[in-house]
Amino acid sequence: MAKRTTTSTAVKRTRKTAPRSRTVRRTVAKPVAATPVEAPSPAPTAEQIAERAYFLSIERKGPGGPLDDWLQAERELRSGSIPV
Repeated sequence: MAKRTTTSTAVKRTRKTAPRSRTVRRTVAKPVAATPVEAPSPAPTAEQIAERAYFLSIERKGPGGPLDDWLQAERELRSGSIPV
């Protein structure tokens, strides 16, 4: 039997013989215990806004109109400064 001779000094690497690349393992963040959050209050209805606007128009003394009263009532009810 004749010996094999290679003309190249480089070794052919296959999948099985190639050095494995190092993979970086990423850790998954553990979930943090949820803190209780208050549910947002439901949006005021048109009826609630109209009622508040009516009372604002009665209290108003001076310039302004129904639109101003409506917008102010809507702001107050959405911000929570006036209970719904």
